[in-house]
Amino acid sequence: MDLRDYLFHAYNVRIHGVRSYVKLQRITHGKPFTVDGDTYPRPQNRRWHRPPSVKRMTVELERPFVWPEPLEDFSAFNQEQHSAYEEEAKTMQERQTPTGDTMVNEERRIAMREQAKALLEGRAKWKPVGNGFSR
Repeated sequence: MDLRDYLFHAYNVRIHGVRSYVKLQRITHGKPFTVDGDTYPRPQNRRWHRPPSVKRMTVELERPFVWPEPLEDFSAFNQEQHSAYEEEAKTMQERQTPTGDTMVNEERRIAMREQAKALLEGRAKWKPVGNGFSR
């Protein structure tokens, strides 16, 4: 039912029937071993294992399937917000690297320079930031 529902809602394709079967994988000699999270492809001797089974499904369509044309206008999917999110996620990942604390934030540096200039020229007044404790 899930596959039928997916194909109907995603591609507007009606289905007459679905056949499925589970294909067992062959038993293989040796299994890649793991040490401290690193997987090495060389198998261990006298180790037998069966990889996970694969479920296959075949559908009988009401009419021949034709792939839809690729989209050119992504405005309905809010592409700008998605791009902004990906850029922000990339920046966050770069900051979390071992050398992330050595990165220079140019926007913050410029903002601090402007704030210091305004304080020195008397256009802004300095206020101490409280630590949340009242005296």
